[in-house]
Amino acid sequence: MQEMFTSVVKRAEFLIKLRVPEMFLARDQSKEKEALNSIKESMARAMSLNKNQDNGLKDKMKSWRAKANIGAKSYNDKKKDAFETAVTSILSYLQAPVDLAKV
Repeated sequence: MQEMFTSVVKRAEFLIKLRVPEMFLARDQSKEKEALNSIKESMARAMSLNKNQDNGLKDKMKSWRAKANIGAKSYNDKKKDAFETAVTSILSYLQAPVDLAKV
């Protein structure tokens, strides 16, 4: 029993020598409020910058899409062009003179 008591006392003396973390110390309310206000202000500034950047990115994306759509063809237009090209090449091949020597 005496050994347990001495070990507890030694640990307690060691813990007293340690530095107490600031979070367990008494806080000054005015400093805490100032810190919170500064954090809120910085967050508000960061959010407003992000909104401005997002709007800029959205505008850039819209202009890029508009430019891309000017020269772009739809799938059906591409399909129609490919069909017309194939028909034209077949017709031009059929209209070519046939050499009897090659047949």
